[in-house]
Amino acid sequence: ALLWKAGNVEYSPASPTVIEVDGQPQLVVFGGDRIAGLDPANGRELWSHPHKTDWGLNISTPLWSPSDHTLLFSSAYGTGSRALELRQAAGKTTVTERWAQQRVRVHIGSIIRIGDMAYMSSGDFGPAFLTGLNVKSGAVAWQDRAFARAQLLYADGKLIVLDEDGTLGLATVSPQGLKVLARAPILENVAWTPPTLIGKTLYVRDRKSIAAYDLS
Repeated sequence: ALLWKAGNVEYSPASPTVIEVDGQPQLVVFGGDRIAGLDPANGRELWSHPHKTDWGLNISTPLWSPSDHTLLFSSAYGTGSRALELRQAAGKTTVTERWAQQRVRVHIGSIIRIGDMAYMSSGDFGPAFLTGLNVKSGAVAWQDRAFARAQLLYADGKLIVLDEDGTLGLATVSPQGLKVLARAPILENVAWTPPTLIGKTLYVRDRKSIAAYDLS
């Protein structure tokens, strides 16, 4: 049975994600021209913040860090990245924009945060670089051409990288840069789907095939 339907948010391909702001569950929706927090119980809008792109597309999934109340999100198509501080008291959410910049543009990929750094694949119509970003300031620490547009996982202190050319990589990252430990071509078609790690088995797919790899 339908519980509720929100008609006031122009939805985009990004997957909604549930976060908790000072004890209150919120459904974060990255819409075509803004980002918004909804009450998961009834769809009531709790807050919103503008983030309009040239094509009305916000595709990557926002990243919430409850330790410092920071919501980090990024888009291609001319808009770039923002960090919002979300606080909640007595059912009211306050939204403070900490920074916004256009240099880092995550098209379809995942964002990994480690400490005060975030790592992602940045680029839209041209090349996409693996990028280290300071979450506190929004400053770019480094960019690296080692992989094409990529999806990232973080496990056992390392990044698992799957780029759109079907190259699988293992790397370490720090505020100083990227160190590639291993890489291998494993898929033959365009690969935009994030890999999934269950135990020591890595599941990957491209547009025509799916495969499982034992990482032990």
